[in-house]
Amino acid sequence: MDRACNDKPVWTLRTLLAALPAVPGDLLRVAPTLAGRSIGNALRERLMLAVAAENRCRYCKAAHGAFGRLAGLTPAEVEAILDDREFADRPEGERLAVAYVRDLARRGFASRDEALRRRLAEHGYEPEVIEATARLMNLANRAGNTFDAGLCRLLGRR
Repeated sequence: MDRACNDKPVWTLRTLLAALPAVPGDLLRVAPTLAGRSIGNALRERLMLAVAAENRCRYCKAAHGAFGRLAGLTPAEVEAILDDREFADRPEGERLAVAYVRDLARRGFASRDEALRRRLAEHGYEPEVIEATARLMNLANRAGNTFDAGLCRLLGRR
């Protein structure tokens, strides 16, 4: 089997239908972050980059790498997040938020680390907003990966 076609998280009809009911609520939680409220643009992009890196979505990694730089992330920070290296020049709460969404993505959003979630809240972050941001990114990542898997099949690779 061609790993490039099959080793990334993709949508199946069952998983997509299970995820769709959360989308309206997630959009309502994330919308204020677009105006820098609740979490700032730079942190939102850090979170999105971390989820994109876990899901290995080439489209989202490229797009949010660019959006992250526009939001003030350095090229070194973008690279560190994409390579799953800690970028020590961030406050602990932001590092926890990145670790939390990375963990959610690794678990396929099927469960969460409650201790990490509590620590995130203790640093003044709203876990619901962080989770909603990660779930929406996961939605986009899986769409990109599903497109790539379909492309592989069209090209005769399995």
